[in-house]
Amino acid sequence: MVPPHPPLSRLRVTLLQVRDHEDPMLLHEQECFLRHGAIDPDRLRPFNVITAPPPLSLLDTTDVVMLGGSGDYSVDEEAGDLSWFPPMAELVLASLERGLPFFGTCMGIQVLARALGGSVVCDPTRQEIGTFEVNLTEAGRTDPLLSNLPSPFLANLGHKCRVERLPRGGVVLARSERCPVQALRLDRGLVYATQFHPELDYHGMRLRITTYYEKYKTGDGTGERDRLFAAIRPEGTPMPLIADFLALAARQLGN
Repeated sequence: MVPPHPPLSRLRVTLLQVRDHEDPMLLHEQECFLRHGAIDPDRLRPFNVITAPPPLSLLDTTDVVMLGGSGDYSVDEEAGDLSWFPPMAELVLASLERGLPFFGTCMGIQVLARALGGSVVCDPTRQEIGTFEVNLTEAGRTDPLLSNLPSPFLANLGHKCRVERLPRGGVVLARSERCPVQALRLDRGLVYATQFHPELDYHGMRLRITTYYEKYKTGDGTGERDRLFAAIRPEGTPMPLIADFLALAARQLGN
């Protein structure tokens, strides 16, 4: 079980982002991680890997690495320009080698999988946009982080791509009807990632759908905006997963 949250203000959190500079969700994502992770704003350092390759020196002043979602990018092998991915993967692997706690959401689980030898596929016919039921696996029910969640639980999702082959050392903690890897951990260190968005609440999901509607719609989009909005449920309000993870990280790091 996760202990009560200790003071987290001393944890230095690097948030890796994969978004175009003009993406309005760039700042919104930062705000969501701050709010739902109970992170001191002075201790969050965002770094957008699309703007510049992340230097390994970032890790010298980092206690925790987090990796958020993506508006326009994918690590699917057929995604096109992946020039941003190798330096990102190098940084993620270096953070794991140093034993830094790591938490990824949406794109984060896909980057982690690809960096460690797994694979990712994109399939619009199995996309999940809205609030969906997610079930814990047997490993998830006994996991130090996810065992606090009921099974099934409601989670907010917005993705077309998914992990197809697990990364080395990956343990599946949760799955949904359309996505067999909704959460995983590595069998070493404090390393977790989710396909769902624990940082997004009902209003955040509405904003994402409004912003990315042209990417989410299928066909001619007739009536689809209303259907997408109807697929969000207020009960999908974020679970305290990020704050719980940071509590575990604080305990591991002795903060």
